[in-house]
Amino acid sequence: MVTDPPEAAGDHGLRLASDEVGAVADALEVSARCERRAAALADRADLEHDGVNRSPAVVAGAAVYLAALASGDERTQTAVAEAAGVSTVSIRAGYRE
Repeated sequence: MVTDPPEAAGDHGLRLASDEVGAVADALEVSARCERRAAALADRADLEHDGVNRSPAVVAGAAVYLAALASGDERTQTAVAEAAGVSTVSIRAGYRE
C-alpha cells in the first residue's frame, strides 16, 4: 500500500518542540524576536537531546521562557506553563536542561 507524502513540512508524524513553540508564543503574546529565539532554542533541543525523555510541550515552554528572559519580554514560569499546558515544575526543570 502506497501512502501520500505529508502535505506540510511539520506533518512528519513526530511531535517536536519546534512544532509547538508558535502556539506557546502566541498564547503569551511575546514579540516576534522572542518567538524566533525560542524556535531556534527548540530546534537545537530537538537535534541535540533526541533521546531525552521530555515532552515537546515542556521543551517548547522552556524555550519560550528562556527566549523571553533573554529578549526582555519576560513571562512568569506559571504563565508559560499554562500556555504550554504543562506544570510550572516541568518548565523549571526543562529550562535548566
